[in-house]
Amino acid sequence: MADKVLNKAQAGAFTGRYPRDFRCEKRRNPKNCVYLQHFKIKRMKRLLTCLTFLSIAMLAAANTSVQRETDSLMAVFDREVALRDTYIEQRENTINAIKTEMESAITDHNRAAALMKELFLAYKPYQTDSAIVYLKKRLELGFAICNDDIINETRLLQLDYYASIGLYHEGYLIVQLLDTTRFDKQEQIDYLEYSAHLYGEMAVYTEDAHFSDLYRNLANANSERLLSLINPTSSRYYAVLEGLLWYHTPDKALEMNNHLMAAINETDPDYAVRCFMRALEYSRKGDLDQARLWYLKSAIADVRAGITDNGSSWNLAHLLYEAGDIDRAYAYASYSMENALHYHARIRQAQVANSWSIIEKQYQENMRHRSRLLLILLLSVSLLSLAILASLIALILHRKKILQMQKELQEANSRLQSANVQLSSSNQDLSRQNTDLSEANRAKEENIGYVLSLCSSYIDKLDKYRKSTAKRVANKKYDELLADAKNPEYMERELDEFYHNFDVNFLSIYPNFVEEFNKLLLDEEQIVLKNGELLNAELRIFALIRLGIDNSSKIAELLRYSVNTIYNYRAKVKNKARGNRDTFEEDVAHIGLK
Repeated sequence: MADKVLNKAQAGAFTGRYPRDFRCEKRRNPKNCVYLQHFKIKRMKRLLTCLTFLSIAMLAAANTSVQRETDSLMAVFDREVALRDTYIEQRENTINAIKTEMESAITDHNRAAALMKELFLAYKPYQTDSAIVYLKKRLELGFAICNDDIINETRLLQLDYYASIGLYHEGYLIVQLLDTTRFDKQEQIDYLEYSAHLYGEMAVYTEDAHFSDLYRNLANANSERLLSLINPTSSRYYAVLEGLLWYHTPDKALEMNNHLMAAINETDPDYAVRCFMRALEYSRKGDLDQARLWYLKSAIADVRAGITDNGSSWNLAHLLYEAGDIDRAYAYASYSMENALHYHARIRQAQVANSWSIIEKQYQENMRHRSRLLLILLLSVSLLSLAILASLIALILHRKKILQMQKELQEANSRLQSANVQLSSSNQDLSRQNTDLSEANRAKEENIGYVLSLCSSYIDKLDKYRKSTAKRVANKKYDELLADAKNPEYMERELDEFYHNFDVNFLSIYPNFVEEFNKLLLDEEQIVLKNGELLNAELRIFALIRLGIDNSSKIAELLRYSVNTIYNYRAKVKNKARGNRDTFEEDVAHIGLK
């Protein structure tokens, strides 16, 4: 083992490696020997420095990892505490189920004794009064049926439980009542463990140093006897040994704890106790980060199991208090006090109250300090608010001035934009009028040319007709001349040509006249031209009106119709008007102006 001293052969073998070579070198070359020794010392210093930095880095990384896990578990613990009533209800349901089963096993004494033990174990970490009641009932049943096994087992359970909840006098009386000479091996093992537990607790809580040493010696003696009776590879052996070692040699106790933790999981009833012991061992080592971590794991297991006898939470609260986390320490201490009051063990209430009073005092001091800071902050905020309010009022007034200026500027811009729009509109109207004027001038020029051409054509025709007539008169062809004068075809042909020329010239000036004219009529009264037609009689009448010739006699004279026909056409079309028939001809006169 590591703690054994090397024997002489090993020591000789160890010292015979470098020292023997060193002595030989010393005899051959003393200067080289000094240099070699100096070189080895420097190399060892470098190695130690590297190892130191590596250890520091590994420790820092480990602490960071532990802190992250601790923070995560604190969140888990807070969440589980919020569900505490649910877990308590589950334990109550389990207890009620056992009670229901026991009601049907009144006549079966062995079964009743077993169920009473189950009730005791269910109440043991939850509520002392009920746990003690069922131990007493079980003991009374053992005496009633004269069953020594039940009596001895119950007495041993009382001994262990009384030691746990601070009933040391009652536990000591039970030790005096027990006849250990009649115990079997298992009962002897239980007795030694439970009595060692009692003496150990009495050694801690007695105020007399003499009795404290006496109780501790009794506890150690019983523990040593206990270890001689237990299988060295059993979990109970490791647990007993851990209980003996944790205070003075926590590293050895951690080794025992490793064996125990390897055999259980988080759902095991013993998991919370093992985590609690591990936290105690790390605390004794001075590794408070690990201690907080394992106290947390123990506390989480306790709350999930519906356990109210939980020392882990108030030990955790104490460590958090020492670390300066007063708020969380107060929350956990308050939770522990609630559990202690529910558990009904005076020693637990005293243990928790000691830490809780210190933490509560500091918490109240912090609250007063926070209240003062809050008051100062409130006053500061009030003054700052007044300053902000004054600044805000000044800004509002300034903003009003700016808004007024902006409004005036916008109005000026609006007026300018309106003037620009009007100017643009005037320019567009002027441009359009110029365009229309140019188009009108062009149309007039074209029409003048066309009229001149047409007049010239009619002069040529009249000249031909004159020459033809003169020739026929000279030749005395009066019959042919009379026949041509009576034939209407010549007149009709010339009139058709006149209409066609009128239509072409008018539509060159007003190309959209037909479409615009139809817009003034009802949908069912639209004028539809025949194939090849440019205008019909109705359209020609209103085309002349568009040109400013609105006298029916003049229109009849130009179109070679009777005046009555013109009146009828005009009246007929007005009756088809979409809008006001009285203003229909005025609307026609405005076609092409938009």
